Amino acid sequence: MNKKLLLILLFGLFVNGVSFAQEESGEDSETPWLTGDSGKLPIKQAISAPLFDMTIGDESGANLPEEVTEDEPLTVSANSNIFFDDPPVKSITGEEYYQAQWLEDKALALWHVNDWERQQSFLAPIVQENLPANQMVIIPTTPTDDGSVTCHSSRKMQYISEEGKTITCFANSSSASMFKVKDITPPVCGLEISIVNGQSGSLWPVENPPNQYPLPKTADMCFSGELFNASEEDRIVQGYELGNSMIVSNEDGGIRLSKDSVIKVKVIGDDNYKLDTDKIKYGVCAGAGGEPTPVSPVNESEIDFSKFLIPENPYLYLDASDVAGNREIIFIPLDIQ
Repeated sequence: MNKKLLLILLFGLFVNGVSFAQEESGEDSETPWLTGDSGKLPIKQAISAPLFDMTIGDESGANLPEEVTEDEPLTVSANSNIFFDDPPVKSITGEEYYQAQWLEDKALALWHVNDWERQQSFLAPIVQENLPANQMVIIPTTPTDDGSVTCHSSRKMQYISEEGKTITCFANSSSASMFKVKDITPPVCGLEISIVNGQSGSLWPVENPPNQYPLPKTADMCFSGELFNASEEDRIVQGYELGNSMIVSNEDGGIRLSKDSVIKVKVIGDDNYKLDTDKIKYGVCAGAGGEPTPVSPVNESEIDFSKFLIPENPYLYLDASDVAGNREIIFIPLDIQ
């Protein structure tokens, strides 16, 4: 935040320095890459665009919270006299506008949701009609510790200059409000599994529909490879609840093994923000649902079923969390012969 403000201030000082140097010289800027009349730049803009103040708040006009929730719609309001019935007589730079009047019924407002961590900006889509011109429903879809909402508004106006001329121009107003976006989506991790001297395959969840709100979020379970009868193309099973009790049925993805099988396991997938790699656990457990009860060594790249006591109802499990504490646990049934 401080770095961004410093860059803005430095840019402003640079622009002012250039303008001051031009005014001191009393001459137009020479531009050797241009010729003729186009080779001169004016000392200053002929008509200055009026700038009006703006603040951004919630639906009632109060300050936005420091933290908002991922995928949760939020009504925001731009508080500026550019939306008033009559133009103000003075801009934020102190310039006065005589006999000012709007030439458009409403101001045009553009809203963006920004993720400064990833250097991304998204134009807020219209998700609700018939709102006042200064309001918008935004949906922050990307968790971040450094986010914001910005609004830029423009409106055509007319006024009389000190020289008595009629001036037509576009007034502008803009602002930003900073916030964090809380992550509420569990990880979407899966497993790549291969039987030594046997078949291999992968399974992983995909959030569907994306950015669903309110909770719970749902997912499709994707299966790939001979191990899951999907050697030619991926097989997708809908209807899973994305979270800490994703129990795969025998019909969807049961794995048949012998008591002396050895399987290699690798975690695949990621999180929509930051995965907590220290909390990833996988192995064989007894039963499905709730907290996994491991019966095999945890996080072994190779699992040798001859080296531990196989429970009556064995499952292969994956337990993954993100830094916000959202958790995903997948249970895959095992048929040990």
